[in-house]
Amino acid sequence: RVMPGEGSEPGPEMSGEVTLDFADAKRYLFIDSFSPMPGMPPISIGSAINGEDQWTGPVSAPMAGVMLRTEGSNDPGRLRTRIEKDMTRLSIALLAGSNVPGVAFTYGGVAESPEGRAEVLDVTGPGGFKGKLFLDEKTSRPMMLQYLEVPRRMAMRRGGPGAPPPQGAGGGHGDPNASAATTAPELKEAQMFLSDYKTEDGISLPRSVTIKVQDGPTEEWTVQKIKLNPVFGADHFKKR
Repeated sequence: RVMPGEGSEPGPEMSGEVTLDFADAKRYLFIDSFSPMPGMPPISIGSAINGEDQWTGPVSAPMAGVMLRTEGSNDPGRLRTRIEKDMTRLSIALLAGSNVPGVAFTYGGVAESPEGRAEVLDVTGPGGFKGKLFLDEKTSRPMMLQYLEVPRRMAMRRGGPGAPPPQGAGGGHGDPNASAATTAPELKEAQMFLSDYKTEDGISLPRSVTIKVQDGPTEEWTVQKIKLNPVFGADHFKKR
């Protein structure tokens, strides 16, 4: 992951792991684990839907603390919308939205590029998600998902517990008590690129995912493990 820097300069690069547990539209957990600085212990940020409840916050964090400014962390309605939109986006890209009720596709025509032709589907779904899904004309596999996203930014809080947050850093994953933003964050263009498809139990799934967000981070995922139809415990999606 390359975080945004100042001006035209790139920000710091960070490596880590992402875990996605996806039962259905009412049971979803996304954990992002990364080391924000070389030598620093990793921090894990979770976002989840558990029935009618939703939560986001640190699953584990170093003493220095890390804050991610994210939309709606202190407003249950906005938080639910944000997580539903994230869940819908990943479901559409990886599973054609098959496990999320309310996802709808309409044919949008053909797009041409130096890489070839693609069929375009306009797609909508829970959380107010709207995007365009580009399918390889020859294989019908998803190549790219285009959508709007709120860029994530990271702020460091130095010192132990009780240290004041950085000026202007509110509504972060790691700071659930921070005051909510007074204005809605600006949406930016984003693309999710999917490639290196391999078959898992008869289902073709991408093993390489690249996410680019305007004025936000660029992420490259290499899928290491896929388990289809897993069995989750009763407390798996509850806040930790």
